[in-house]
Amino acid sequence: MVVLGGGVRERIVSAVDLMLAGACGSLMLTGANTREDALELTAELAGSQRRHEIEVVRSNSTMEDAVVAVRGARSAGFRSVLVVTSPLHTRRAAWIFSRVFAGSGVELGVYPSDSLYFDYRQWWKSRDGRVGVLSEYAKLCLCGMLSDLLIACVATLA
Repeated sequence: MVVLGGGVRERIVSAVDLMLAGACGSLMLTGANTREDALELTAELAGSQRRHEIEVVRSNSTMEDAVVAVRGARSAGFRSVLVVTSPLHTRRAAWIFSRVFAGSGVELGVYPSDSLYFDYRQWWKSRDGRVGVLSEYAKLCLCGMLSDLLIACVATLA
């Protein structure tokens, strides 16, 4: 499992739930504040009967997350990876990860975490919702416009 960073606690909560349910035993945390997230995850999984491995990888973008995830999955011999991200980020993360993982032999799944901050079904009713949705769609449009360049760059990195 790969849990994308970005300082969003809802992703950590969902990852813990999935791991306790037995979805996986290995987890990669990406992002800038991953040490704190790893400590939180370790504390919440402490009572579990299963052994869990947590790897921390610093990254600065969703594209970088995808590249380190595919490298990690291939080097560990994983056949599949589940990416956990916030509901707002799911579409763009799936778009980027699917292009990076294409041809890698690793199956990809994207799981939207629970929402702790606002109701995504009524995003327009809060300032955080409006800013989040509009920002995410702008980033998605940018990815779409630069898709050929992104794919060419990723091919050299992955």
